[in-house]
Amino acid sequence: PDYRKVKTPLLIIGGEKDYLITEKATLKMAELYKSDVIIVNNAPHNLMMEPGWEKVAEKIETFFRKIN
Repeated sequence: PDYRKVKTPLLIIGGEKDYLITEKATLKMAELYKSDVIIVNNAPHNLMMEPGWEKVAEKIETFFRKIN
């Protein structure tokens, strides 16, 4: 999507060990969209399917509570 047209709050999440989208690319995307960003330490691309996914889910919940 055109970053200039996005008006909703965004949360971009990336894994430190993501082999598809690098941490650097994730941070650049967050900067472009002026969004919140979370880089999950030692996590791969499919971080929500890995052990410890509950901690990531808690961070997502915190984000939604913050914007509401």
